[in-house]
Amino acid sequence: VLTLPIIALVALLDPRLPHSASHFRVLVTLATIFLMAFILFIQHRRLNLELRRTNVVLQEASLTDPLTGLRNRRYFSATIDADVNQALRSHADHHDPHTRDLVFYLIDADNFKEINDSYGHDVGDRVLVEMARRLSSSIRHSDVLVRWGGEEFLIVSRYTDRREAELLARRVLSAIADTPFSLGSSGKMIHRTCSMGWAA
Repeated sequence: VLTLPIIALVALLDPRLPHSASHFRVLVTLATIFLMAFILFIQHRRLNLELRRTNVVLQEASLTDPLTGLRNRRYFSATIDADVNQALRSHADHHDPHTRDLVFYLIDADNFKEINDSYGHDVGDRVLVEMARRLSSSIRHSDVLVRWGGEEFLIVSRYTDRREAELLARRVLSAIADTPFSLGSSGKMIHRTCSMGWAA
């Protein structure tokens, strides 16, 4: 490819070369250069799209807890300002007094260390994953469930009424305590509870 312009230049400057051959060489050179530029453009565009997709995947991974698939603290830090501002705006305009609160629930699995000590960390991880699944199924789509750390979870309940906050708290406590947790292939089941505090 790098020699094509030289070939075209020689074709133009060589008086012994017939005009048709000279013309043909110049056309082939130009066509090849344009074709190569087009291929490079397509390749560059493809690589840019691939890079963009990879960045989206990496960003999503950085905001997600790898064990449970829930959002993590980084996600909470990145989004909480917008949630707080929305709640403050709702309170300021008094437009809908029943769905303007932002309620936080902090959940801690009771005596979770006993599971890891008695059955191992693999079983502990399995219980955490199941706990996350139950918590997810007990909240609304507009709420956010965050793995706060270890055996702690945070629910951010958006567009809600603080007078109904206790209902969600009871639902969450029930989702954890009412059904025993499976310990895996052994078939053994254990009952677990959690503690919770909430604030609007």
